[in-house]
This record gives sequence, structure tokens and C-alpha cells, in this order.
Amino acid sequence: MTATVEARSVNHRFLEVSIHAPRELASLEGGMKALVQRAVRRGKVDLYVKFNHQGALAARYRVDEGMLAMALALSQRLVAQGLAAPAVNDHILAVPGLFVMESEPSLDDGAAEILYAAVDAALQELALMRKTEGVQLRAHMLSRVADLRRIAAEFRRLYPESVESFRVRLKERVASLLHGEIPDERLALETAIAAEKTSIEEEWERLSSHLQQLEALLQSADAVGRRIDFFVQEMAREVNTMGAKSSSLTLTDLVIDAKHALEQLREQAQNVE
Repeated sequence: MTATVEARSVNHRFLEVSIHAPRELASLEGGMKALVQRAVRRGKVDLYVKFNHQGALAARYRVDEGMLAMALALSQRLVAQGLAAPAVNDHILAVPGLFVMESEPSLDDGAAEILYAAVDAALQELALMRKTEGVQLRAHMLSRVADLRRIAAEFRRLYPESVESFRVRLKERVASLLHGEIPDERLALETAIAAEKTSIEEEWERLSSHLQQLEALLQSADAVGRRIDFFVQEMAREVNTMGAKSSSLTLTDLVIDAKHALEQLREQAQNVE
């Protein structure tokens, strides 16, 4: 017996194993699933099994005597009508039900060993492929973290300009309402109050901390999809708050860029065990 096994996997929340094998191998499906469960922790895994069973299957057949008698009588009539005997006999042998299986085919002693070895080899190739993809995935995610660091730094740099823009707009609005100049002291006080209410320092500090922790997690050997997703959710909360406090189109554009990077991180985290 020779066996060929192909293993494929896609992302999935839990481990789901599907065996695509001939019916004769049904008794070995449990063993194949056990091998997958030891090799893979999460994902939808499909095993496609092909095998050459020459000498591996043994079954007992008998001839249905009644069906054979009917087939021979039919063949004699056909030959009498001028049909060639060899062609008639070939068709007679293909009559459904002429041969009856008395016992189910059984695998020989070495079949399971050969099949499990093929499954193990396929799973090793799958693990190597997943490892290669994991290296690429880590690089992509670290690149998104770098993007978020850049965006956060730019947001913090430009934010004071937003506050100054608010001060100018406040002065113009009050002056138009009062039909005169507002005292600088009063303007400074109102600006300070507004700046305090819209300060992003706390959000920026938490965002920076989350980015630092996420980067360390991605560079470690213990990166877990759920932990990555947790950091993404926390960072999204800080970005949303910072966006709500911003009042310029430039800062709004930065928030949109940050949300895009976070969405990419969220999608990529689904592929991390």
C-alpha cells in the first residue's frame, strides 16, 4: 500500500478537522484526527487522502447463481441474434449484482502504519508552511505598529496648533457676539479651560504604552491572537477619544489613518494562534 496525504488549513476560531478519504479508511479516521490535534492548536484543517491499496485490502466475493443463470440465458439469445459472443460476455460480467461481497474489505496489518506516516509527513510540511507565514505575518504587524507610532507622534506634535486655532476662533466668535474686543485675560482663561477639557495627554500616554507592550508581545515567542486583539481594542478606544477631542481636518485625517492601521492589525490578529 502507498498513501498520499495533502494537508490544508485556513484560519478558524477553534480547531476543526475534516478527513477526505476513501470509505475503506473509515476505521483509521480517528487516528488521523488525533495526529492533527497533536500538531495543530487552532484552525480548520482538511486532510485529503489518496492510497493505492493493492495487496492491502482483502474481501470475499461470491457469484449470485440466479443472476448468473439469467445473464447466461440473455447472452445466448443475443448471440443467436448475431451479436459477437466476446462483446456480449463483457457486458454480462458488468451486470450489477452478479458478484456479491460476502465480507467488508479489511486493511492489512501495515496499512495503518503507512497511512499515519504519510499524515505525519503532511502535517510537518503544514507546520513549516505555517511557520513561514507566521514570520511574514509578524513583520506585517510590526510594520502597522510602526505606522501607529508615527501617527501618534504626529498627532501630538500638531495638537497644540489645534488649540491655538481654537483660541483664534473663540476670540473671533466672542468679538462678533459682543461687538467688541474681548480682554486678553478672559480669552486666555477660556482657552485654558477648553484646552484642559480637550487635552489628549492621558490618551496619548496610554496609546504609547499599548504600542510598546504590543511590540514586545509580537517580538516574543508567546504572541497569542486574543492578547493582540485586546491591545487593538484598547488602542482603538484611545484613538477614538483623541479624534473626538480634535478640531482640525489634519488631525481628523491622522485619526482615519490610525483606524485603518488598527483594522489591519485586527484582521491579522485573527490568523495568530
